[in-house]
Amino acid sequence: MLCVDDVIFHNVEAHAVTPMGVTCAHQAPSSLVTVTQDNIRSLTDEEVLLLLEDHARRVVEHPDSKLVEPGKISLMPIVRRKMLHRAECALTRETLAAEAAELEAWIATKVPSHHVPKASTIENVLRSEYRSLRPRSKATMP
Repeated sequence: MLCVDDVIFHNVEAHAVTPMGVTCAHQAPSSLVTVTQDNIRSLTDEEVLLLLEDHARRVVEHPDSKLVEPGKISLMPIVRRKMLHRAECALTRETLAAEAAELEAWIATKVPSHHVPKASTIENVLRSEYRSLRPRSKATMP
């Protein structure tokens, strides 16, 4: 069995008398595990993104597919977590507007098929938390 780019080729035969035959199976290898609440944290970021992108494709391509209700998926907790991570790494921008613009650009690269919050929304939602992350005053030099 030969796996190339998620396509499984099997039963490949070549004989002097018969032409080579290729059978393609669109099946997952038996070693794959069903994603459950118990093992979802073991997925890589790339696998999670693939799931989100595939969900978007299914909704478009299959009439019976249902879109996850808009209230069920919010990117703001991820944007908030990114802001906190940036603050821990001392990468927070000097103004809330600049930080929000950077966060908007970042989240847009993470879920290309989904609506992402605009910088103005990010500013409104994260305003108080951003203020608590910024130093209250600059230290004076002696």
